[in-house]
Amino acid sequence: MPGPVQSIERAAAMLRLLARTAGCLGVGEVADSLTFLPLHATALGKVLLASDPALAASAVANGLDSRTRRTITTPGVLAEALRRVRDVGWASEFEEFVPGTASVAAPIRGCGGLVVGAVGVSGAPERICGSGQRPKPALVSQVRETAGAISRDLGTRGF
Repeated sequence: MPGPVQSIERAAAMLRLLARTAGCLGVGEVADSLTFLPLHATALGKVLLASDPALAASAVANGLDSRTRRTITTPGVLAEALRRVRDVGWASEFEEFVPGTASVAAPIRGCGGLVVGAVGVSGAPERICGSGQRPKPALVSQVRETAGAISRDLGTRGF
């Protein structure tokens, strides 16, 4: 059984993103970047933590570093956030990882319903969220539908 450090390393590998960003550097420019995301401060990470209690315990044991003034750094607050993720089937964050950015994510499930990854969207808060810093319901639906479609393609039934 992997220890806390191995679990965090495994999860970090799961959250490693190869991103192609077009238009941010200028017209027609494309940048490739390899990015590691903190589990507790991102919607993608919260989906993974909510699906794996041992991974969540490892994250807490290794410290919940503050990325912004909104980052969850208290174990009890994180536990409650992860409970909500399990209850509603998706996660969000508002300026917890990067100021001026919000995100929504949903789990991707493999055979047997096991969470094998997550899909999400992030952007400026006014594009992601409506009033009260809450994600727009239509966007949440789109992210969940996308996660369900990927899950079905992986052979999961009921998504």
